[in-house]
Amino acid sequence: MRISNNVMAAALITAGILPTTSQASPQALRDTLNALNQYDVTHIEELEINRRGHIEIEGFDSNGAERKLSFDRQGSVLRDHSGDADEDREESIDIATAQRVVNWLEQQGHRDIDQISADDGLIEIEMRDENGREVEMALDPATLEVVEMESNGDLREVLR
Repeated sequence: MRISNNVMAAALITAGILPTTSQASPQALRDTLNALNQYDVTHIEELEINRRGHIEIEGFDSNGAERKLSFDRQGSVLRDHSGDADEDREESIDIATAQRVVNWLEQQGHRDIDQISADDGLIEIEMRDENGREVEMALDPATLEVVEMESNGDLREVLR
């Protein structure tokens, strides 16, 4: 019996042996957030892991100018774009808060993180649980309390 590479890869991903490429570990995210200092990025609007496993950052530098960076799996910069000052900086979180979020996610046992973003005054996170199911949650940026969580289409408003 011959098993195709796609079937084998799917089985390894399901078993947790082979990671999917659109997620990153908390340590990879921490390393990336620490590296942002060298690029003068002080706030992030969105941190997303693309299908190739690259970590893409949209944020702002200390002058309020928009920054877009992309890092490969080894931490090398693939893209670094600076834009004009943007007035939408309120919809961002500072690097220290982003690091607190990543640490909190790891403490809660979350390992496969797809995206962290700031929206409507909350920190929104997309990830997968230990069974590979998609989970979305919203955190209060000041307290890191979960205010909303959705798993497999089941929405729970926790605090609001």
